Amino acid sequence: MRTLAIGLIVATLCTIAMAESRGPSTPQERKRALQVIEKLEQDPMSPALKEDRDWVFQWVKEVPDIHAQACMSIVGPLMDEKLSPARNALTLQNILASAAFVMQHPEKSNDMFAVYLAGTQGMLRAYCNIVKVDPSKKDAFLESLLKKQTDGTLEEFVRKGTEECRLHPATTLKP
Repeated sequence: MRTLAIGLIVATLCTIAMAESRGPSTPQERKRALQVIEKLEQDPMSPALKEDRDWVFQWVKEVPDIHAQACMSIVGPLMDEKLSPARNALTLQNILASAAFVMQHPEKSNDMFAVYLAGTQGMLRAYCNIVKVDPSKKDAFLESLLKKQTDGTLEEFVRKGTEECRLHPATTLKP
């Protein structure tokens, strides 16, 4: 399973060269991206959002001024799980939520704790929306993160993950 995730990351990184050939994101693109990310958070697995999902993921990979990152120390347990549409949607939402945070708070784009926390929180909101529609999609790791959120220890968990990712650089979708 991790091999597929690594393959996805490698394929993503191969598109970086394309990012260098285009200019920075436009205000219209950022507005559209934020709208799509919000729709995907509300209904992460919607087949009706496939075109938007594909566009925003490609856009995040290509624009040179929006840096989306994932910290394997935080989301690694999800990546170790069996490949499924829900896992894919949640992994993507983690990345997209971090990109949304960077767009909304450019002054904090280098605060990796804040970026990773926003990604984790966005992923959890998407997870709750998936489980509302289909309770059989409950996931032990994500449930443990929800418990941390409830008991006030999610930030501590993300902070520890952030420190680990500082020691072992995060997977990034940008150079």
